[in-house]
Amino acid sequence: MCDPISMTIGAAKVIGSFVAANAIPIASTAIAGATYERGRKATSQARDQAKSAQQQAQSQYADQKTSSDQRYTEQQDLMEAERIRAQEREDAATAERQRLRNEELQRQSKIAEGRSAVSDVFGQTFTPGFYDQQQQAFLDFQNPQLEDQYKDAGSELLFALTRTGLGQSSAMNKRQAKLADTYSQAGQDIVDEGARRRAQTEAAVNQQKQVLMGQAEAAHDPSYMRGLAQSQSASLAAPQSLSNIGDVFATALSGITSAYDQERRKTAIADRMRRASEYGISGAGSSNVVS
Repeated sequence: MCDPISMTIGAAKVIGSFVAANAIPIASTAIAGATYERGRKATSQARDQAKSAQQQAQSQYADQKTSSDQRYTEQQDLMEAERIRAQEREDAATAERQRLRNEELQRQSKIAEGRSAVSDVFGQTFTPGFYDQQQQAFLDFQNPQLEDQYKDAGSELLFALTRTGLGQSSAMNKRQAKLADTYSQAGQDIVDEGARRRAQTEAAVNQQKQVLMGQAEAAHDPSYMRGLAQSQSASLAAPQSLSNIGDVFATALSGITSAYDQERRKTAIADRMRRASEYGISGAGSSNVVS
């Protein structure tokens, strides 16, 4: 039979061994649990920190993006405003150019109308027929004087040589030939003078017309230019008295007629001019630019 005390001691040893054997795993489990809890907390904290950092980064990015978008919008607004101002300046410049162009067109139109008025007035007055009439008026005024003087000179020559007994001599023939030459030359001189006066009148008319054309560029008033052209045209076309041709045959008759005959001839010429003036035969149709 076993001793109860021994049994008790043995049982106590067994129980102690069991407790000792199981104490290590329990302690290890506790340590592992604490380590796990700390790791979990650390992970959670790291996760929270990472999330917070991410959120902060996202917030900063959002702020930066918002600021960037705002700056971009402001730049776009500034650019659009500048584009609008540039367009307004261009529109204003275009409008100003158009205004100046319209003013210039109106000015050129008025100048053209003024010049046309001058051309119309001068064209209606100073036709080839006007110059023909002027030239013919000069011839009609000069030639009768020449004819009268030629007849008088022939009569004086005949009387003078007849008185000296040379009425049928070669001297008479020579003197008559000299009178004829003088008459022919004087007639040609009258024709040449008529042509010269015609050319002179045409030149004066053209010169005055050019002056008026220049005034039309400054006046810009067609009505004023028409009135001015009519006034100038009337002045240029006004009839003017023509001068006496003088004693054409004085040289041809010199030496054979007496001083009395010469004076009588001059008096006759002056008397014809006076009577022509009294009856209004003063070269009608000539222009006042001819003297």
